[in-house]
Amino acid sequence: MELSIAFGLIYAIISTANYLIQIITVIPSLKNYQLDGLEILVAGNSNSIFYALMGSYLFLCISSFFIAFVFHKEKEQKAIRLLFFGAGLAGPI
Repeated sequence: MELSIAFGLIYAIISTANYLIQIITVIPSLKNYQLDGLEILVAGNSNSIFYALMGSYLFLCISSFFIAFVFHKEKEQKAIRLLFFGAGLAGPI
């Protein structure tokens, strides 16, 4: 469970930075038609900082994988366990 929390915190920090940059920088720049130098910050650009920060979803998948071990193989928890394993294994895809 500790590993799941650790990877979840890493994801939360990176994602928060990602979305705050978009809200604080990109949206006001677009509204004011200040487009110079904005291409490094735009999410649709594969060379932007957001493209690199999308790697944070890998940490979310790893966190999901490790939290699956908290749920037991009992009938009620088996489906939840399988969903978390599936989300965790979807990371490399």
